[in-house]
Amino acid sequence: MIKNIWFAHLTLTTLAALTPPDIEVKITDENVEPIDFEEDVDLVGVTGMIMHAPRAYQIAQRFRQRGIPVVMGGPHATSLPLEAKEHVDAVVIGEAENVWEGLIEDFKNGCLKPFYKAEAFCSMERLPFPRLDLLRKDEYMTINCVQTTRGCPHQCDFCHVTHFFGKTYRCRPVDEVIEEVKRLEGDFLVFIDDNIAGNRRYAKELFTRLKPLKKKWASQASMTLTRDPELLKLAAESGCVSLFIGVESLSSENLKDVNKSFNQVHQFEEAMKAVHDHDIMVV
Repeated sequence: MIKNIWFAHLTLTTLAALTPPDIEVKITDENVEPIDFEEDVDLVGVTGMIMHAPRAYQIAQRFRQRGIPVVMGGPHATSLPLEAKEHVDAVVIGEAENVWEGLIEDFKNGCLKPFYKAEAFCSMERLPFPRLDLLRKDEYMTINCVQTTRGCPHQCDFCHVTHFFGKTYRCRPVDEVIEEVKRLEGDFLVFIDDNIAGNRRYAKELFTRLKPLKKKWASQASMTLTRDPELLKLAAESGCVSLFIGVESLSSENLKDVNKSFNQVHQFEEAMKAVHDHDIMVV
């Protein structure tokens, strides 16, 4: 059976983990199931990228017509918070970890603020494990999704990642990542990092620690990974079977124009061969 979507996203499952236990949480992923607009709820949260914005605003409108307040976050709302605010009751700008508890408390007290923005990026230590139990796992190829890093060390002009994460690249403690991976059922997972090998020293430690777990995994990485034979070998030995790699263009001039000249066109063929020689699929 062809699944509706490859893997689940972590935004809402992470927010669910951050929500006080006395509050009942339900996640609806419209990729795999319809929204019940008549559902008995007190607060609705929506998230999305630019392409999702029109639908997110439609969803917000339907619930607000019933008098139910709506909170929106994610990349689009962060880029255009004033636009988003025209359609929702509150906008979360940037990461939600440091503001979600306060937002929930404000909602309980009937004083929801129009905007919430953390004063600093959240710590990558002691993050709660996402509530994967709230997902319809049979609708995805896998719900085993883990984040080890946030951001990317590169500054490609077209990419929203560096903007959203403030040009930072932050790593979770390897011990905590390994503990989360151990809890997952099955032998396959997706690291949803934008560039899992952005810090080579960290990546080598992570891959080394993953090896004994005998898992298969997929993720994203820049082509610079292929310039470190030891790192590539460790990735393969730790269970890497697929990497999403941003090639972007076969024109050196185009790559330079978008600030991605660290991709060297004359090295593409050799780089792809190196990945394939380790039995890793290139997406």
